[in-house]
Amino acid sequence: MRTVTVSSLTLLVHRVGDAAWEDGGVSEGAAPERTAPEVTPPEGSAPNPAATNPPATNPAARKNKTTRDMALSMGVIVVVVLLFVGLYGGFSFSPGRPTDSGPAPTADAIKAFADAPRRLPFTPAVPTRVPADWHANSAAITNPDTVAAGAPLTVRGGWLVTGGRFIALVASNSAPDELLRSEFGAAPTDTGRVTAGGAVWTVTTGVRAETAWYRAAPGGVTYLITGSADVAAFRTLAASIAGS
Repeated sequence: MRTVTVSSLTLLVHRVGDAAWEDGGVSEGAAPERTAPEVTPPEGSAPNPAATNPPATNPAARKNKTTRDMALSMGVIVVVVLLFVGLYGGFSFSPGRPTDSGPAPTADAIKAFADAPRRLPFTPAVPTRVPADWHANSAAITNPDTVAAGAPLTVRGGWLVTGGRFIALVASNSAPDELLRSEFGAAPTDTGRVTAGGAVWTVTTGVRAETAWYRAAPGGVTYLITGSADVAAFRTLAASIAGS
């Protein structure tokens, strides 16, 4: 289905509206009003009041004519828009996102963790044995030169997993509570513990009521797993950095 963009309709509306407005007689270049010619009565005859005093222009009538012309102009615009909608099967307006859902972006999440030691003052574990059907769609390393004062330095990678859900791994040299406040806006309440990948993770709540696991590893590195994926995916990602 072809889509009529709002910008195209807006341009068309302006053009049609301008033309209709000029035809309505309200532009600055409109012709001046015509007045009745002065008639001189024959000598000796009584003056004709109608001839000597032509009727004045009625401002209310001109106002009504202008209003009617504007209404006709808007009617023309509506008809043209409806014709385009009928020809092209409708239009849509969706600010901030594309009309058609395109393919998910692709990123090299594993490489981000491998490159992190060259850019950050700590060495995170590099995930291994990540399932082949997971689609890596995000990766980022904090730039120490531009990060806000007090903000944690992090490396992160994200994957789309089965069912359109997602999962992310974050590593930082910040303390767990500092990392959680940075990621979630406030330190969430812990809800339990789970053992996965040979390590004990603390379970808490992430943004939008998502699950989050975190743990402090030797060497001063904090790991955080969060997302909407199921527990099996969380265990898989925790196992991918086992031994760290």
